[in-house]
Amino acid sequence: MKKTSVKNKPVINIIDEDNLISSQFGVEQQNRVNKGKKYETSVDDKLLMERIICKKLSITVYEHGIDHTCIADHFYIGKTGIYWMESTIILDENHADRLNTKLRRVKQFRKDVTDFVIFFEKNPDQKSRNNIQRYKKILEAGGWTVCINGEETSKYIKNLGKIEGNPDKIKIAKSINIPINKLVYHPSNRKIDEARCRELAKSIVKEGFISQLNVVPEWKRGRFTGKYVVFEGNHRLHAVIEFCIKEWGFAIDELPCVLVDWIKSDDKVKVHELLILVNTTQKPWGMPDYVISHLKEAKERNQKHKEYSYDKLDWLYRITKKTHIDNVVNKDFKDSRFFYIFGPVDFDNAKIGKTIDRDIVKIGEYRISETEFENIMKPFVMNVAMPFVKWFDVNLKNWDKKVGDVFLKYLYHEYKLQRYTMKDIHKLIDGFKLLGDKTPVQVKKEPWDAMWETLEKML
Repeated sequence: MKKTSVKNKPVINIIDEDNLISSQFGVEQQNRVNKGKKYETSVDDKLLMERIICKKLSITVYEHGIDHTCIADHFYIGKTGIYWMESTIILDENHADRLNTKLRRVKQFRKDVTDFVIFFEKNPDQKSRNNIQRYKKILEAGGWTVCINGEETSKYIKNLGKIEGNPDKIKIAKSINIPINKLVYHPSNRKIDEARCRELAKSIVKEGFISQLNVVPEWKRGRFTGKYVVFEGNHRLHAVIEFCIKEWGFAIDELPCVLVDWIKSDDKVKVHELLILVNTTQKPWGMPDYVISHLKEAKERNQKHKEYSYDKLDWLYRITKKTHIDNVVNKDFKDSRFFYIFGPVDFDNAKIGKTIDRDIVKIGEYRISETEFENIMKPFVMNVAMPFVKWFDVNLKNWDKKVGDVFLKYLYHEYKLQRYTMKDIHKLIDGFKLLGDKTPVQVKKEPWDAMWETLEKML
């Protein structure tokens, strides 16, 4: 893997160039990277089939004033050891030396790793290599176990599965209703957010308790207490107890739970792993999820105005993504950028930044007419916003991009209300481009008001 050193006092950061290959090298190199990733995935699948569930691990080792990032393609903490495993379709002398250096560095940082393993499969597009066995010996001398073809890789993985003795069947949690007085909060969960719980409770009153809590049996001093520790759902439990029952007086006796009965609460390490796993792997809905969901629902229910409106919100994502390549390379230009500028902006709040009105999108109430879209939004986005954003990203690299985005929000809002003509808009943009050092670096009230005072004198 090629590296580039970038000075960043007081140390030097070592940056992997894999992510830059497509922009700096040719098709052949990109194909090699893609084949390497495909092989890595195939090895991960083989490990998974033997119930060896791995994760990708990255650690940083400081050595001689330099930060070195070391990545394991497959990292596994098992009953018999801790395994650092790598998949590669390249094996030559330089690569062997780099892998041995990596092993030495990892051992400095992770002294608990017991096994270092390399799975090698020659890239069929590469020229024949006659010294694979020599490179294997170099790696084995450095401390690696080396599997040099598919047969050796499969044999090693199957043997590791037998050694680990992982079960053939997937455990299935049980769905049961548990009395509320038998449910116990997990002590290591996030701090309870009272405001969020109140909103959750309001939703429960309106829609019912439509989810579940994840629990494990509570054990103390080697015995089951008859209670259950909630490792996921503490906010919902708090919402029910403190608001639905205590504050508002609703009668709720029990709640639906998913019982993980093969793990006990006194296995604190395992329960904490579950808590983090469940709370971090369930990706929350983003705004695009709400937009697409409401769009699909509107189509199914033949709600034409809603369908049209949410299709136009989706268009804001699509047109941003489509024009991404026209903007500055390596500049943060997210697909959501135009959505947050031209979606339902909340102009009633007191903030200078004027945030998107998320609630109106989430509950399915956003509406835009065909006339507004075709005559106002679309031409403004295509003819004003796109050129301006590109100019801003090129010329004001050290400015917060929100300055340009919020400037467009104001222009669009005033244009939509017919307070500015298109001629006014172009005058204001020309004036903005001439501000130079007087351009606000961030969206803050005093410099923002001063900027508009200056610009409006040009009209």
